[in-house]
Amino acid sequence: MTSATPRVSVGMPVFNLEACVARAIESVLAQTFDELELIVSDNGSTDGTEAICRRYAARDARIRYTRQAPAISGFDNFRYVLDAARAPYFMWLPADDFVLPGLLGRAVAVLDARPDVVSCVPRVEFLERDGTPRRAPGTFALMGALDDNLRLFLRDPMDNSRF
Repeated sequence: MTSATPRVSVGMPVFNLEACVARAIESVLAQTFDELELIVSDNGSTDGTEAICRRYAARDARIRYTRQAPAISGFDNFRYVLDAARAPYFMWLPADDFVLPGLLGRAVAVLDARPDVVSCVPRVEFLERDGTPRRAPGTFALMGALDDNLRLFLRDPMDNSRF
């Protein structure tokens, strides 16, 4: 059962992704951990994205849908969903990504049990055009000194899997 105050906020910036936004939304709604809110910020899409998002928001009270008009920068759209979050834990999920059903439950369990952990990132896979999964090089533990972690984190700026 969903609580009144979510424990996890999932921020979903979206722009013109009618082909995959439903899969992303459904992946959040299918989580085994349901104390969540989904914040969808549609950055003025001109395809069918708005209708899809509004349909899901009408069916599930955990979804908060906002349409940006006029459109804002992509960076500001990511920032918008973060600023709108109400929960103590936050996750970005761009609308062209999706998550497996147990992700939030496992992440919350780690973060609740380990107050020294400040971020919990699952193993990330990218799907090639032919559907073949490829492990993202940016998914590895950041343990040890801050300087070392920062270097590892920024080693491949094209791998945004930690976000």
